[in-house]
Amino acid sequence: VATLCEPGEVYLAQHMGEQGRWVSSTDQKSCMTDKLQILDYCKK
Repeated sequence: VATLCEPGEVYLAQHMGEQGRWVSSTDQKSCMTDKLQILDYCKK
């Protein structure tokens, strides 16, 4: 897992959807930094 948060840039977390394509998670905060929050997101 890696996160890169450039100042002034918009980043939406993505996850692999059921059809095998990357899907943007617009309901998630961009640029997650909390370890537990990232872990919970990775379980998706």
